[in-house]
Amino acid sequence: MVLSTTPINFNQPVHATLTGPRSEETYKVHLQNPADLAVDLYDLTADLDVQVLDSHEKLILFFGADSFGGANEGTLAEHADFMEYGFPVADAGLTLLKPGDYLVKVKSKTPLGMSGKADYTLKVSDKAVKPTHVKMGHMGPKDLAVYRSVTSSAADIYDVTLDEDTDIEVSVLTADGKDVELNVTAKGKPDKKGKKPEDDLFTAKKVKEKLTSGDYKIKVTGEDGTRYLIGITTTSKIAELMEQNQPATAKDVPSEAASMSVN
Repeated sequence: MVLSTTPINFNQPVHATLTGPRSEETYKVHLQNPADLAVDLYDLTADLDVQVLDSHEKLILFFGADSFGGANEGTLAEHADFMEYGFPVADAGLTLLKPGDYLVKVKSKTPLGMSGKADYTLKVSDKAVKPTHVKMGHMGPKDLAVYRSVTSSAADIYDVTLDEDTDIEVSVLTADGKDVELNVTAKGKPDKKGKKPEDDLFTAKKVKEKLTSGDYKIKVTGEDGTRYLIGITTTSKIAELMEQNQPATAKDVPSEAASMSVN
């Protein structure tokens, strides 16, 4: 089935609304030369995700999965640099997207219903190697945001507002093993500098701190062209995810069932 698509121009934001029962919109872009596609989805009034597909409607993956970037929870802004991931074919282990047509799909995480609606702004760029500035919005105690990007000559900045005092955890992973610097800053408050975890070979830098409510800037700097994945969440959200992934134990089984299993 051929998707119905809407043309979109590079670097020109599109303000649009999804209305029920239509829960997604697909845009078409064309790359003249090999490039990354940098996609920003913001000003959200509902929980929307973004995906990039090739002309055969095949998802563009990252680290072998499509769930890293572009699927944040709630109305947190989305940002992702979409490229093909190739095992050590190139020195950096990553290749640019080939010239051709690509599809950018904006979709609601849950059905909007007949009278539902969701506003958003979408911007697509074919030049990802430039400073990234994402205005994330408000983060609550159970929110999780993941962004994928590439460093340039200036710091990438993620602006976030914490609605309440929060134990926050920010982790940066790089696809090619390169190092980066991570700092969490706020006006009138001491900077929080990221450190390399001793027990985690894959994380380049991590900040794990109790932060008071307010506005913060999360900054990532590194050698030009370093591809990275940044996760921003809270310790309570991590605990919730870990509990969901734990196998059932005796305490999770009703007493009658537990006694039967023992016998």
